[in-house]
Amino acid sequence: MVYVCIGYNSGENNQNAHSIALGYQSGQDYQNTYSIAMGYQAGQSKQDYNSVAIGKEAGRFSQNAHSVAIGNSAGKSYQHENTIIINATGSELNSSNVSNTYIKPIHSLGLDSGVGGAPSTNVFLHTNGFIYGQLYCNVQTGQICVVGQ
Repeated sequence: MVYVCIGYNSGENNQNAHSIALGYQSGQDYQNTYSIAMGYQAGQSKQDYNSVAIGKEAGRFSQNAHSVAIGNSAGKSYQHENTIIINATGSELNSSNVSNTYIKPIHSLGLDSGVGGAPSTNVFLHTNGFIYGQLYCNVQTGQICVVGQ
């Protein structure tokens, strides 16, 4: 098995092959294969396979498979599988559904918040005529989410 752990208690219990834990208690308890945890308590408990957590407490508890958490407390309490969380707020930011992208803070893009503050649903992301999905922007929280088709 090939794995790397540098830092107090990093990779302490059940660090699997081809994983990297760098920092105090990073990847401490069950870091699955092909995962990377970098930073104070990044990916500390149950970091699933093919996941990346970079930053203080990024992906700290229950970061699911194929997920990326970047920034202080990005995906700290829970991160669904196939999600990306980029956090630069200094506050915790977690996912609320699978296969989504969460970025905070972000400019509101000038989108109307819709009825009762519901996210806007009138923007599509496309390139060369192919529609990738619909963009939802919650102007109250500053979170964006792209839903693929």
